[in-house]
Amino acid sequence: AGVSYQTVSRVVNQASHVSAKTREKVEAAMAQLNYIPNRVAQQLAGKQSLLIGVATSSLALHAPSQIVAAIKS
Repeated sequence: AGVSYQTVSRVVNQASHVSAKTREKVEAAMAQLNYIPNRVAQQLAGKQSLLIGVATSSLALHAPSQIVAAIKS
């Protein structure tokens, strides 16, 4: 697309201060390369994973299984 990696980052992260023409060039290059943003990597970079870890000795026990069921819903 002929732009810096910082500009590509701004487009991928949907920053508002990128011109429409530049955004279109970057998006066209991304489409041509079949680029799909890695959401997990973006979440890790932003220090937000939206994941919850659960450690239990047994899901057969009533309380841990209820907790996991509540988290799922």
